[in-house]
Amino acid sequence: MDDADSGLGAPFGRKIAEALEYMLKLGERDGFKTKNVDGYAGHIEYGIAYRIRHN
Repeated sequence: MDDADSGLGAPFGRKIAEALEYMLKLGERDGFKTKNVDGYAGHIEYGIAYRIRHN
């Protein structure tokens, strides 16, 4: 990780943000609901979730 490369939406650097976005786009392409958590993490939902809340 290069701190000089990190920024808003890319706290771990531009390349990590690109990898996260790539995976989330694959999920969206395949019909899943996705969420990017400010560049720190992401998730791809499968099935019905009764306890996950999106704020």
